[in-house]
Amino acid sequence: MAENHLLALKKAAPVNSTAIKITMPQIIYRQQQKGQAMAETVVIIFVTLLLLLGIIQFALIYNAKTTLTYAAFEAARAGAVNYADRNSIEFALARGLAPLYTSIESSDSILDNVDSVKVARDRVLAEIKAGDYACIERINPTSTAFDAHGIDDPTELFDNKIIPNDNLHYRSALPQGGVSIQDANLLKLRITYCYPMYVPIIANTIKRLMGLMADPDPIPNWVAPSVGDFRTQCYLDNRFPIVAQGIARMQTPAWNDTFETTCN
Repeated sequence: MAENHLLALKKAAPVNSTAIKITMPQIIYRQQQKGQAMAETVVIIFVTLLLLLGIIQFALIYNAKTTLTYAAFEAARAGAVNYADRNSIEFALARGLAPLYTSIESSDSILDNVDSVKVARDRVLAEIKAGDYACIERINPTSTAFDAHGIDDPTELFDNKIIPNDNLHYRSALPQGGVSIQDANLLKLRITYCYPMYVPIIANTIKRLMGLMADPDPIPNWVAPSVGDFRTQCYLDNRFPIVAQGIARMQTPAWNDTFETTCN
């Protein structure tokens, strides 16, 4: 009975045609909403893609930074046992950075793996020798320390003065030239290496932020950081400068080899 009564009420109720009629302004409004949603989606997709690519690129840079930190220690250690000689430092640095460019397959033999590491090492060593993408600074001992504590080499292996390494416990600890002879026997290196940026969009974004590339839509009131010639060329070549330091106590006398004075 109740169901029949409800059906009768529905049949008797007048149908309001305006309740189901869609007017032209409503159609235009809905189309505008769809257009706005499409524009917002495009913006969100672009920003999300940029963030994703940035995460990938900076993850690679972080891995390279870890590798460079280890390579800097290896370079300092090689210098400590080889008279702070630059060639020994460069070779150890290239060997430490070789994993960045080494590709090894599971099917490769041991000799293939060794050859792959050698190729990567030689590539990095060539970059270091060229001086375009690697810069080595000797923070300590300074040239002033060599002037204050240097003596003539008794073995006559080196033409200039050396900082002696023997009997340090019995030598005077009074500072000369700003440091004691014990502190002058600490070899400290700062190494700047330009690591390739493999994501072109991120490379161009960084260059625009550094003011090295024309930006069609610059950030208001943005002031680009000031960098020197070395890092400027690094960015222009789609590379990112990373810095690491290595410290080791000298195990041999140190001689005053030539190093860069700045890597900016």
